[in-house]
Amino acid sequence: MKSYCMTLTVATALAALCATAEESPAITEPSIVSVDMKQGARRVVNITYKLENAPAIVTLDIQTNGVSIGDANISGGGYLTGEVNKLVKEDGIYVIKWDVASAWPDHDIPSGVRAVVSAWSVDTPPDVIVADLTSKSNVNYYTSIDALPGGLFANEAYRKTKLVMKRIPATGIPWTMGSVNDPGRNTTGYEKAHTVTLTNDYYMGVFELTQSQFYCLTSRDPNKLKKDGHMRPLENIRYVQLRQNHVGNSAAQNAYAYPNEPYKDSLIGLSRAFTGLMFEVPSEAQWEFACRALNGDARWGNGASCSTNYVSNGGETYTVDENLPGRYLGNQATPGNTEANDSVGVENCTAEVGSYECNGFGLYDMHGNVSEWTLDYPVKDRTSLPDCDAHGAPNANGALDLMGNSLTTRVARGGSWKAEAIECRSAYRIYLPTQTGGKDEIGVRLVINVK
Repeated sequence: MKSYCMTLTVATALAALCATAEESPAITEPSIVSVDMKQGARRVVNITYKLENAPAIVTLDIQTNGVSIGDANISGGGYLTGEVNKLVKEDGIYVIKWDVASAWPDHDIPSGVRAVVSAWSVDTPPDVIVADLTSKSNVNYYTSIDALPGGLFANEAYRKTKLVMKRIPATGIPWTMGSVNDPGRNTTGYEKAHTVTLTNDYYMGVFELTQSQFYCLTSRDPNKLKKDGHMRPLENIRYVQLRQNHVGNSAAQNAYAYPNEPYKDSLIGLSRAFTGLMFEVPSEAQWEFACRALNGDARWGNGASCSTNYVSNGGETYTVDENLPGRYLGNQATPGNTEANDSVGVENCTAEVGSYECNGFGLYDMHGNVSEWTLDYPVKDRTSLPDCDAHGAPNANGALDLMGNSLTTRVARGGSWKAEAIECRSAYRIYLPTQTGGKDEIGVRLVINVK
C-alpha cells in the first residue's frame, strides 16, 4: 500500500507535497504520485490525486499534527464523495470532495492539516469491504467500521441491502482449537484441543446473513418473516442451498461440494456472480478463530465467562442484559426481541443482528441467535488434520479429509436462541444433514479468503 500526502497551509491555498512512500515505488505496485488540496466554497475541500500502476483501492485520511482526525469525521457521515473508498481501474487524475461543514462540524481547518491518499493493491485491500446487494459489482472499501457512511447501526442498509465484511488478522498466529475435558465442556468428545496456525487472513461477515440480504441475492423468500424479521438472521437454510444444487441426487450434490465451484444458482454462486467477490462458507477453524477473538474456549468473544448470568432452563424470567454477546436460552429478554412475551422459552425467537455486544474482532452474534454452517465434514478427532489444504485454503478442517466421511453431513457452530449457554461456546460442534438440516435456528455467515 502506497500513500502520498499533502498539507493545507492556509484555508484556501495549495499545500506543499509530503511523501510518505518510498521515492521509487515498485513498478508493479499502485502508487499515488501527487496530491493537491484546495478548500472551495461552503467548506468543501477538493483533493486531487494522480494514480499510477492501477488498478488500486484508494482511501483517504485527514491528519492534523500527524494525527488522524478519525474515520467518523472524514467519511462516517457520508460526506466524502468522488474516486475514493473504491477500486480505481485506470491510471489518471481523480478528485475527492470532503464536505467539512457536514462531516466535521464546529471545527475550523487549522493550518497544517493534510490529506493522505493511499493506494492499496487489490490483493491486500483495507480492513472493511462493503458489497451493495442492490447494484451489481458495487463494492466499497474502508479502513475501519467507523468510516462506514451513515454509521453501522444508524444506516439500516448494512443489515438489509449491504454486506459488511471485516478482515480477521489470523496469519501465522498459533492458537488452541477445541477444548479440554473439564466438566461442562467437550462432553461429546468432539472438541479435542490441538494447536492450529492459519495461513491466511480472511474477511468475515460482521453480522449473520439476514433475511433481507438473502432475498436481495436470490429473490427468494427465505422463510416466513417473523415480526420485524428483515434484520433478523436468515434461518431454515439447508447446507445444500448454500453452494450446491439442492434438487437432485447425492452425486449431483457432490459435484458442487467444496473445493469444487459452487452451483450457479446456490447462495454462494449467486453472491459471487452479483458482487464479483469470492464469497465462501467458512471452515470450522476460520469460524472458531474469529469467534474466540483471541480469548479462550470458556469465554464469550468479549472475554466474559460463558456462564455469565446463565441459569438452567426452568421457566424463569431473566433480566435484560445487553452486554452479553448473544441471544441464547438464558438471555432472550433483550431489545432485539419484539415478541410480546419476554420470558425465557422457545416461544421467543432470534434477535435482530447486532442486538448484543460485539466480540473482540468487532463481529456480532457469534454466540447464539442462529447456529452457523461451516464447510467441514463431521470428523470426531480433528487433531491429525492439516493446518491448510492443497488448495491453500486456511482451515485445519475436516472438509478436506474426504475419505470415509459422509458427504451428506456438515458441522454447524455457535449455538442458537434455543441453546443453553454451554452450547454457544466457541468450541461447541453440532452435526447436521445437508438436505434436511435447515431449522429455525440454523443460518450462515459468509467469508472471503485473502490470497
